[in-house]
Amino acid sequence: MTEERSTGAPDCAVCRELTIAESEAEGVGDHSRAVDCRVLRRRHARGHEGG
Repeated sequence: MTEERSTGAPDCAVCRELTIAESEAEGVGDHSRAVDCRVLRRRHARGHEGG
């Protein structure tokens, strides 16, 4: 299974913070936290799409 990873809107501080948090979590092996960050970013990004 291939997962497409979005970093969200490039000019959005929230998207950037969640992307950084995801990367840091993966760096220390906290895969659960990394997934949480991806889910939160995806939910947040829906607002950028008007949905």
